[in-house]
Amino acid sequence: MEFKYDPQNRRLIEGWNLIFYDTEDTIHLSMEEYEQLAFDFNWNGMIDCAFRTYHRGIEAGYKELIPLLGELYEQNDDLENAYRCYLEAALINDLNGIKNLSRMYKKGIYVQKDEKKAKKLNMLTKKR
Repeated sequence: MEFKYDPQNRRLIEGWNLIFYDTEDTIHLSMEEYEQLAFDFNWNGMIDCAFRTYHRGIEAGYKELIPLLGELYEQNDDLENAYRCYLEAALINDLNGIKNLSRMYKKGIYVQKDEKKAKKLNMLTKKR
């Protein structure tokens, strides 16, 4: 079997190394690549690296990663930071952020249960 160079995989490996070793080097990855790296770190139990990856992706301008960072916080029982991420994402009209914020109000996760707020937030997602 012949080995073929996979440039995307190479970029992911280089990004993985930079984030894992926590250098300040600039990483030129797409939003999807940041998301994949964070998923891989999380899957492998490297939670701190997953957090760093999301933060670096957000700093690079990929605001779509904010609700995913919130989900990682929520998975790790840091509900205050999860709420903050969802709220920040909702304020920039990110659908995932709005949906997660609605769910928190509906179920009373970290916030006081409020069906009306949950419904209003849910309506915002249906208008799109």
